[in-house]
Amino acid sequence: GWGGIEVETRGFRLEGRGENQQALSTDQPLDFSSGDGHNFRRQWSGEGTLSRALAPRMRVLARWFYESRTQVYGAPIGPRRFDAIDRIVQFELSREYAPGWRVAGGALYDRVSYASQPGRKESRAFVSLQARFGKVSVEGIETIELDSEPYQVSFHHDKGFLRLQSTF
Repeated sequence: GWGGIEVETRGFRLEGRGENQQALSTDQPLDFSSGDGHNFRRQWSGEGTLSRALAPRMRVLARWFYESRTQVYGAPIGPRRFDAIDRIVQFELSREYAPGWRVAGGALYDRVSYASQPGRKESRAFVSLQARFGKVSVEGIETIELDSEPYQVSFHHDKGFLRLQSTF
């Protein structure tokens, strides 16, 4: 299931979204010679966004995102279980330079917990360029790691993404 609501009031845009996905599969021999190797997966999330135009082509945005993920394996594999929770806060400032061309930058903080343990934190700054050409849009995002990592990060580069999308 998925649901969302958007409201504009007094110059602010408020958005709320929620999603819930569940799946259960089974793997058991027809002669019942071993246990049911079931696999249950669930992911649900809630998101809230508040944004406001600062100037005719400039917008500021704050987002809060909460996601919970669970996976449970049954015999003969396990019992095995995975539980994780993400809590993300994001701030973004964007500017449209021409129709269809937008530049954005900001930061996000993610606190990840596994199996009720404190987990780890991830902090990143990001910049993006978005362009629309008729029915095709393209976006490039570069993220900059702000935390010390146990692996080598070259010149603070962490991840880059390229998105290409079209409507029909």
